[in-house]
Amino acid sequence: MIELLAALEVAFPVKRKLEIEGWPGGLYLWRLESQQVFELMRLPHASAEEMIPYSLRECQLGIGDENGPGVFDNERGRSWLLRHPSQMVELAKAVREFNELCGASEERKKKSEPNQSEPCSPCPENSDTDTLGI
Repeated sequence: MIELLAALEVAFPVKRKLEIEGWPGGLYLWRLESQQVFELMRLPHASAEEMIPYSLRECQLGIGDENGPGVFDNERGRSWLLRHPSQMVELAKAVREFNELCGASEERKKKSEPNQSEPCSPCPENSDTDTLGI
């Protein structure tokens, strides 16, 4: 059981260090918990105006130091993000990608692509049989 948990932690790390020039000690992306993902899903984010509070909340929930998330979950952190909108957008994008909030990450997409040397077709018209599931 411990080996399985270790393998899952390697496949889906809980945190990943961000290299930010000029940021002392570094920042970390943190894996969001399910209730945090649901909170984000409830927030509107269709328009550019709605993306500001959405991205702000992503940064508050998903970015921290080595010990845990929350670097921006205070008045000073929110103020810094709002004064640096381009950095907030980049940080929020990193949180989205790390937590796969917009689909599988590029790394997982590459791992799940079928091997090109072994052709296979999921389409029934390309199958040798006329029945499905047999």
